[in-house]
Amino acid sequence: MSVISDEELADLRAAAEELLPEQAVLLDRVPVRDTTGGTKTTWAARPGTIPARVGRVTDAEQVPFAGQLRGKATAALTLPALTALKEGDRVQVLGQTYSVVAVLGPVSWEVTRRLLVELV
Repeated sequence: MSVISDEELADLRAAAEELLPEQAVLLDRVPVRDTTGGTKTTWAARPGTIPARVGRVTDAEQVPFAGQLRGKATAALTLPALTALKEGDRVQVLGQTYSVVAVLGPVSWEVTRRLLVELV
């Protein structure tokens, strides 16, 4: 038996989204042929925007990575729960483009998705 119901979790997620003050654009990697016959990577925006918040990286968020993120993670990005992103993906917020360094979690009853990102 779960401590909270699916309905309660949905309510928590909706309330959390109201606290995300910015809008983010998720970018997808698109391989494009270059003039030499090889490929290069460009980025295309997914349709629409999602709520987001850019914040500081806490010491506790860096600990599980045992120094691997030193100098890489320049911000922590909070997005709606279950947002599908992985390391290397990109997100635009407030006119800045960030690359995902780490996706934190998984967590029980995910209310928001927390990412460590670096400015591109």
